[in-house]
Amino acid sequence: MADPRLTPARAHIAASHLKGSVTADRFSDGTAQRVVTNIAPIMREPSEQAARETELLFGEDVVTYEEANGWSFIQAKQDGYAGYVQSKSLALPLAPSPASGKGNVTNPTTHKVRTLRTYIFSQPDIKSPPIHLISLEAPLQVKAVEGRFAQLAEGGYVVADHLREIEHYADDFVAIAQSFLGTPYLWGGRSSFGLDCSALVQLSLAACGVKALRDTDMQENSLGQHIDDKSARLRGDLVFWKGHVAIVIDDHQIVHANGTAMMVSIDPLTEFCDKVRAESGEITSIKRVV
Repeated sequence: MADPRLTPARAHIAASHLKGSVTADRFSDGTAQRVVTNIAPIMREPSEQAARETELLFGEDVVTYEEANGWSFIQAKQDGYAGYVQSKSLALPLAPSPASGKGNVTNPTTHKVRTLRTYIFSQPDIKSPPIHLISLEAPLQVKAVEGRFAQLAEGGYVVADHLREIEHYADDFVAIAQSFLGTPYLWGGRSSFGLDCSALVQLSLAACGVKALRDTDMQENSLGQHIDDKSARLRGDLVFWKGHVAIVIDDHQIVHANGTAMMVSIDPLTEFCDKVRAESGEITSIKRVV
């Protein structure tokens, strides 16, 4: 059975490419849209009281299959997650200029945010009113660089030093994870405003050019290679327990977003393993990603 988290199908609506493999009242080709708010939570159902599954970042692309009563049923292009987003968080992406000769193809992402978070200002001036506060890995379309500011195609200005070109990556995802220290823990969160354990892994790897699925079980099943010797841990190894993942810093420490500290914290690996063992069981696997 297809994973509903990664399948754009519900009883009343489904993506057209799923015809013949799922049953739905109707099918839709979908419409390309882009996130225009700081973050956009993906909910399990079209309700603010529903469970938060994950989040989209400003500038991320989705395919919208249905819009009704202020909610859009979407699939994220970044990691394939499907669910409901408030429609006010989405807009049609900018069309390219006629001179580009690319028809209806939307302007591509040129840069991503490389700092934990940064402001989009209304003018190329740090004293101008900010429009948005956006998070690490938010994708942007830079139109031009004016002095210390990057002008965005969709409007607004970002400090250019806070961005990286999309083909340039960090080289130490553990260091990226450590930059989140103190960030609040948020179940389903996926930004520097609040995140959970698997989002910390996903965002940190993305900053280094490594794609990862969203949830812990997905990451455990798909990332890297298994390390049979659970004592043979190297910097950057991922340690999995039932429902949790942590990143190895060295022989003695891990960094992880966790509900005990309610933030991203560094903890002694042995002590944390003992605690988890007493509460929910042994390490289920260690994966070496990079």
